[in-house]
Amino acid sequence: MEILIDTPKIQERLAVLATEIDQFYSGASYTVMPLLNGAMFFAVDLMRHLHGDFLVDSLAVSSYAGEHSTGEIRLRGDSKMPVKDRNILVVDGVLDTGLTLTTVRKMLLERGARTVRSAVLVSKQVKRHPMAVGYVPDWVGFSLPDYFIVGCGMDADERYRALPFIARINDPDAQ
Repeated sequence: MEILIDTPKIQERLAVLATEIDQFYSGASYTVMPLLNGAMFFAVDLMRHLHGDFLVDSLAVSSYAGEHSTGEIRLRGDSKMPVKDRNILVVDGVLDTGLTLTTVRKMLLERGARTVRSAVLVSKQVKRHPMAVGYVPDWVGFSLPDYFIVGCGMDADERYRALPFIARINDPDAQ
């Protein structure tokens, strides 16, 4: 395991992102909606830096089986509050193909969300899914090559989520 981004650097970047988000919403209410399970640690750390008027809800979605994307987005758990006429900030740990965030954004807008913005901890430098070409998150913590990364909520088959740093795993099947 190789540490790519240490804890202090992550916390410093989250403070900057939170300031930008606070300025963007500037008094408007919004709902922070982490995509579970991958965004839970990032979302909590980010929300600790936010000062605006926000509610918290979540969606449980999956597109991975082990370390490979299935190419299909599956809703495992829905939000508990209606999104109609709400400003939604979707929070995800990593943007790779973009299919998850594109699908979730479309679904929330179809449900009547006023706006849907996104914040991701890591944006991987990879080719986007054909449905996500051109998708750009509103806030990005870090940009990384297409490494298999863990920590801050990101996992290798449900392991390593609680690491407070972002690390590269050369062999995700190694234990």
